[in-house]
Amino acid sequence: MGKGKKKDKKKKGLGMEKTMAKLAKKEQRRGKQAKAAKGKKKGGKADAQDDEFDDIDAILAGIAAEKKKATEIRIEACPAPSPRIHASFVVHPLNPEKMILFGGEFYDGKTDRTYGDHLIFNSKNNKWSKVTGPGAPLPRLAHQAVGIPARDGEVWMFAGHFNSPKQGFRHQNELWVLHLKENRWERVDAKGAPSPRSGHRMVAHRNKLVVFGGYYDSPKMCLYYSDLFIFDTDKRTWTEIKRPGKAGPTTWPSERSGFNMSIWEKTTVDPPTTCALVYGGMRVENKGKFTDVGVTEQDLWTLTLPASDDDTNAFNWKRLEAPGAVIPSKRLGMGMVVHNDQMIFFGGVEDKETRWDLKSKHFAELRYYNLISRKAGRIQLKSDIDLPQPPQPPSITKVVVGYERVEVHFTEADGRGLPILSYTVSVRPTGEKVHGPRSPILVNGLQNGQKYTFFVSATNGAGKGEPSQPSEQVAPTALRDTSLAPLKYRNKKDTKGDNKKELEEQDMEDDGAKSEADGAAAVAEVKDKIKANKYADAPTPRQASMVCHSGNSLFVFGGAFEAKAREYMFNDLYSLDLNKRDKWKVIQKINTDDQVWYGSDEDDDEDEDEDDDNDENEDDEDGEDGAWDIPKQGENMKDFFTRGKDQWTKVAAQQNPTASEKEWRKLAFELAKAAYEKSDN
Repeated sequence: MGKGKKKDKKKKGLGMEKTMAKLAKKEQRRGKQAKAAKGKKKGGKADAQDDEFDDIDAILAGIAAEKKKATEIRIEACPAPSPRIHASFVVHPLNPEKMILFGGEFYDGKTDRTYGDHLIFNSKNNKWSKVTGPGAPLPRLAHQAVGIPARDGEVWMFAGHFNSPKQGFRHQNELWVLHLKENRWERVDAKGAPSPRSGHRMVAHRNKLVVFGGYYDSPKMCLYYSDLFIFDTDKRTWTEIKRPGKAGPTTWPSERSGFNMSIWEKTTVDPPTTCALVYGGMRVENKGKFTDVGVTEQDLWTLTLPASDDDTNAFNWKRLEAPGAVIPSKRLGMGMVVHNDQMIFFGGVEDKETRWDLKSKHFAELRYYNLISRKAGRIQLKSDIDLPQPPQPPSITKVVVGYERVEVHFTEADGRGLPILSYTVSVRPTGEKVHGPRSPILVNGLQNGQKYTFFVSATNGAGKGEPSQPSEQVAPTALRDTSLAPLKYRNKKDTKGDNKKELEEQDMEDDGAKSEADGAAAVAEVKDKIKANKYADAPTPRQASMVCHSGNSLFVFGGAFEAKAREYMFNDLYSLDLNKRDKWKVIQKINTDDQVWYGSDEDDDEDEDEDDDNDENEDDEDGEDGAWDIPKQGENMKDFFTRGKDQWTKVAAQQNPTASEKEWRKLAFELAKAAYEKSDN
């Protein structure tokens, strides 16, 4: 395999890991640190950096020793938190004016900081307080926290991981409870807990914690979960809800991390019921040594929750929407809350892979999905009305089928005061997009007999509008004697019509060019106005923001934005009245002027070349015909296991995900031994 092809495959794996709120870059750095440390150990050399990477226990022990110096619980006024992502941000269950923030991380291109601060925001006076005291949890990120009103108010926090300053990392499965009356932390040890993980999600219902999904990463493997656990905070016991042996893709959600999860109180039905909502997420599937395939989910699931302790119909999954119905693009890193039977999404990032690069588009928009009407769209605030807006969607009037093609007819879109520059027909399930200046638009290259659905969207100077409602499903016909048949199959009497149609299509192209020329000035004016006003008093595009929902208000804190290899992290804070939906309220303004970036602003090609060289060395070790699970001719058992040790360990972990790494290694050897004994060696 050539070096160029290797880089392509490596880019695809890197791209999808990067999508999950920038965790990919950290994993890449960690992998390089691990390889460097391993190489130096083989040579009998080590330095302070290797020690810091390897000995996370010592780092955490030092932090714990510092925390033990606190002898009493103190609450003191403090400035706004530093910029960060992946913290927990939850509403006080008995005082909705207060929000509790814990942990998170900040990266400056050189050093990774994991926070362990416990902060309280008071929305009544917009002031922050810091809580310190003995027995508090160690720093962590990518954990989950929820509040419950029981026992004078509690906040429960589970799992997550710690990053050392040099990108060493450690997952854990600790369970903590914060007793809000005294602001006192307590670690809760209970048997049967989920395995260590991050990127999972947790909600609370009737004093029970519901934990689903997540991932576990180590220098040797990365696992994604679809397991479901319930923790009873009254009895302090864990229960795993086992996945049925024959559960298919429409009866139980797939493995995923970084998804959205929230509680939905269905008060419009009789009797009222409660369920958990799960949307989206991602995972990376390994298809071979150099091929990691990223999967971004877009499906929506409901999980029924018990109405009482005797409810036997609880904890059943149902897929409510297939991919693409809630949000049209594959978007991750969004914040989500549920308000008045609507899912409200904020921000996020969409990564699109090209042959040589990965393009990231960040969002600042609000989107909704109505759980009753099952309609979705973009939320327009009243403060946005004076700004130029993308067009309203057109309506598809008919789809004329032909031989390997269709003709999509639609109404003229409302440009909201701006000229329409073009229309786009999107084809499902192929994802193809065809552009044209006006109706109809011809879509070629389809397969006869295959059913297709079409959407139309319009574009003006303010951008691309929402897509239309889907057309009815149609299939191109195999009959060659149609108005849309290829010319070589058409009757001679139709050729005059063909010439006329060609002239009409040329007129359409001319009209489109004229429309684009006429709208050029308007486009420039629109872009200037948007740039000057759009984000003056609103959140900028971002991902991995911390959001929470108190009463009718949505709160958005922090997040991150990436420009090439540089990451900007925020500590700004906003609120929005979800009933009025008039405008954002700026509580803490954005400020990135004092952020110093020590890394490169460009993609690190040297690192990629270095990785390619390492890949080539690994190829040499495996040999040309060295499949890791098949012994080579004359190869002894020890060499066979050593060559495929990482892969065997990953298989062992997948077969027994709750076991320890020591047990994984033992099982890995047994699996390799069984394969070796079955071979001809």
